[in-house]
Amino acid sequence: MHPRHWTQLDRNGLFVRPGKFYIDPDRAAPWAVITHGHADHARRGHHTVVATPETLAIMQCRYGKNFCKNAIPLGIHESMTIGDTTITFYPAGHVLGSVQVQVEYHGQRLGVSGDYKRGGGDPSCADFEPVPCEVFLTEATFGYPLFVFPDPWSELEKLAASTRLFPERPHLVAAYSLGKAQRLIATLRKLGFEGKIYAHSTIIALNTVYEHFGIELGTVFPLEEFHYDHVSEIADVIVAPQGGNLKLNLPEGLVPVLSGASGWNSVRKHALSSRLEVPMVISDHCDWLGLQQSIRETEAKEVWVTHGPSEALSLWGKSEGLQVLDLKEVWRG
Repeated sequence: MHPRHWTQLDRNGLFVRPGKFYIDPDRAAPWAVITHGHADHARRGHHTVVATPETLAIMQCRYGKNFCKNAIPLGIHESMTIGDTTITFYPAGHVLGSVQVQVEYHGQRLGVSGDYKRGGGDPSCADFEPVPCEVFLTEATFGYPLFVFPDPWSELEKLAASTRLFPERPHLVAAYSLGKAQRLIATLRKLGFEGKIYAHSTIIALNTVYEHFGIELGTVFPLEEFHYDHVSEIADVIVAPQGGNLKLNLPEGLVPVLSGASGWNSVRKHALSSRLEVPMVISDHCDWLGLQQSIRETEAKEVWVTHGPSEALSLWGKSEGLQVLDLKEVWRG
């Protein structure tokens, strides 16, 4: 009863046959188990959705009340029987409400990571916990040894310091509307930042979901209320999605300090091409060392890789006595 014998990969995604459900399907499905609220994992149109209360609230915020026909909340560390399988949610540390899914069938356990990150003390979501399993399906967004991330709190200290050095220039920070934006805001508050924070409307909407679940973000002003204050001792911080058409109505000749938080900023060429004055290496995914640590802690002997390169992990896995396969290769041949 190895997991490869009771799962399959089709055009909708990963299907668990004895439970008749998909995990994070790419298209509308009768039953969908959703790991977290990002759009590439949580889509509208499913009949039945099983997810954490937080993820269900995020999906409703983004897609409206009718994002699915039947929403079933399942909390972290809670289990549920679906068909002949039992699923259990474990925190993934990625964004609010994100989970890894342990699927158990006839004594064999498959751990599906979704997206996850390790360490850093993110004040906006629960910390990652290892999923005990025989087979672990891991994401590998940063699955190369060159990706070893610094302490995210130290990275955000750079932004806070810059707001004091250049108080006359607003600081425009590019960040995903879900997860990254709230993490940056919450961490800035913990660091003692006392300036004003403005945010794009998509971020403001999701902030209400975070605050409903007890994540303190403080006062965040809508971007529409921004007005330039040249006498402040601390620059204003504006958080917005990458590529948004923002009109800040600044005095002629004054440009904002551009900043951004991404794991890709560890590649110097990427940071330079983005023209960032304050690039921050902060990711909501694991770096190379985090991937290794996570795989070891599951005690799985077989690892399936998705959402990133498998080659480096496969070579490393051999030295650890593991079988590491690209997800698409599992059922091929």
